[in-house]
Amino acid sequence: MNSKYVTLSHYNNDYDNDDYHIYDNYDFFEKNNCIIYHSSLEGYLMHPPIFSSASGNIWILIDIINQQLYFNLILRNIYQFQSCKLFIIDDNDDETEFLTLYHKSNNDLLNENIISNKLNIPHFNYFLSNLKDEKILICIETLSHPDGELAGYLKQIW
Repeated sequence: MNSKYVTLSHYNNDYDNDDYHIYDNYDFFEKNNCIIYHSSLEGYLMHPPIFSSASGNIWILIDIINQQLYFNLILRNIYQFQSCKLFIIDDNDDETEFLTLYHKSNNDLLNENIISNKLNIPHFNYFLSNLKDEKILICIETLSHPDGELAGYLKQIW
């Protein structure tokens, strides 16, 4: 992999809906004070572990200047998807819901199970502190597993 570039899009396609766009040039990240995180999402990371053939990946770009979060979520073999939530893990390993990244409405049709969005981040400094300490858990909820079918911890990749 070329160390100067990172692909945050799916199947080598770029996203460009409304003003949402995750750039693929590290120079952009440096100039604009951005941080990138990634997580692989699996059922065995749930508490208790869940046997599931579903899996996923999420890439999150944090725009420090504008205190915004851009994400790109790719899900595989997921059925009855409901939401993608972000939890903060405290020192006792208790999970506290912090932010819903996406919640499916009855009218939503997922395009190949790929979801992208941009959100403002509440309590930004608190969020950023927990993110740097790798205390952020992403959880995918489905109708059959309303407390979560897939989970993963965010790790900084840039």
